[in-house]
Amino acid sequence: QEKPKSTPQQTTQSRKNNLTTERIKPAKRPVRNAIRKVADIAKDVAQGLNATMVNYKPSGGKTLGTYDPRNTLVTIRKANDLDTIIHELGHLLDDRFDILGKANNPDIAKEIKWFYDRGGSNPPSTMKGRAERLRYRQREGIAEFIRALVVNPEQAKIMAPNLYDHFTNSVNAK
Repeated sequence: QEKPKSTPQQTTQSRKNNLTTERIKPAKRPVRNAIRKVADIAKDVAQGLNATMVNYKPSGGKTLGTYDPRNTLVTIRKANDLDTIIHELGHLLDDRFDILGKANNPDIAKEIKWFYDRGGSNPPSTMKGRAERLRYRQREGIAEFIRALVVNPEQAKIMAPNLYDHFTNSVNAK
């Protein structure tokens, strides 16, 4: 007996119902230098990556941030939302260094899924193809891994040692 096919809306709802809520939390680190505002740090990082970052309500109801690969525009709803800033810059790094494109190891795919299951956005309802939706989720997983790597590198490396090595090799190769 065949199971009925699920619609993208049902799949999204199912993911929301089963979403694991734990995420890697920031590590507690001693303060080394003068305290800077998150918005100033984000501005410096974006500038160093040749990206444009703006604080503006992104299109889409609950969207906290967006990244547009056509012009490297990062849009953030709240200037001091470090998690969202890093996540969106993670998309930029994935785009620039083709991190997902070079990830052809099943162990890396499992680690990417672990991060996707704990954060990121759902594929848009207009995205119909299964492969396209999976690729979207994987890109969200990469961005969440990069967020975790910035806020708690030790824990990110423990949770995803293969992805950590792959990321490091991809970024250092260029």
